[in-house]
Order: sequence, then structure tokens, then C-alpha cells
Amino acid sequence: YELGFYALILTCAVVYSGNGIFDASRDNVNRKAFRQGIKPGWHYFGRKMDAADFEWAMWFTAFRNIIIFALSGHILFAKICSMVAPQHRSVVYMLYGMLAVLGTMGRAYLMIVLSHCVVLYSVALAKQRWLCFAAGLCSLASFRLDPFSTWQNGFVTRTFDLQDVLFY
Repeated sequence: YELGFYALILTCAVVYSGNGIFDASRDNVNRKAFRQGIKPGWHYFGRKMDAADFEWAMWFTAFRNIIIFALSGHILFAKICSMVAPQHRSVVYMLYGMLAVLGTMGRAYLMIVLSHCVVLYSVALAKQRWLCFAAGLCSLASFRLDPFSTWQNGFVTRTFDLQDVLFY
């Protein structure tokens, strides 16, 4: 009953938010100020794309090819491992994820991500749900709040193509 209740709440929230976004985009599609930033988009939905949006442009230009490569490699290695040695599948997932972060972002970023994983795993060993929840929220907040975000960015000396998406 509890999971069904959560699913109902989540479904209602997604439908409500989606309806609000749909209404706002329908009401403002013909505004003169936005017209130059609107381009053909999702033809199968009949919707147009806001090309002025930084995130849309980032995900569908620079990051699209890398994420497709990373996910297809993840699926490929997982399938091979499932056929050859299914008991080691989690290790293969971990190694592939680490190599993907190392190859695209570098050693400093890998260490930042691994440090968050180690802290969360250490907290999870206490087997207290509220403590795991609090640690997860603190970990997420550390990517966005200024003193922690600046401190983590201080470890990085080089730049790469996906610099903009690191802490997002």
C-alpha cells in the first residue's frame, strides 16, 4: 500500500508539472521576443525546441554523442558479463563507470565522485535510514552550496569538453 501511495503521489506530481509546462509553452510559442529562439524540435510530439536554453543545447549537442557512447558501452559490457560471469556484473559496472568518468573528466573528477561514494557507503554501514537520507541530501547539497562547491572545484586544474555538466 505504501509503494502504491508513493507511485500515485509521484504520478500526480509529474502529470501536474507536465501540464503546467505544456500550457506555458503553448501560451508563449507565438510571442515575438521568443520567436528567434524557437526551432523545429520533437516532430513526433509536434512540439518546437527552445534553442536559447543552455541545458537543451548542451545535452543535444556536446553531450549527446558521449552519453550515447557511454550508455551503449555500459549495456554492451553488462550483456557480455552477464553471459560470461554474472556473479561479477557489479564489479564490471563499477569499473566501466570509473573508466568512463576517468576518460571523459579526468582523475580529479573521479576522485571527487569516489569520495562521495565512499562517504555514502560508510554511512550506509550504520544501517540507519534517516542517517542515509541525511547523508544523501548533504552530498547533493555539497555540489550546489557555495563553500563546498568552491572547495570541490578547487581540486580541479584542467578543463575538458563537459566542464559545464560536472556538478549538475
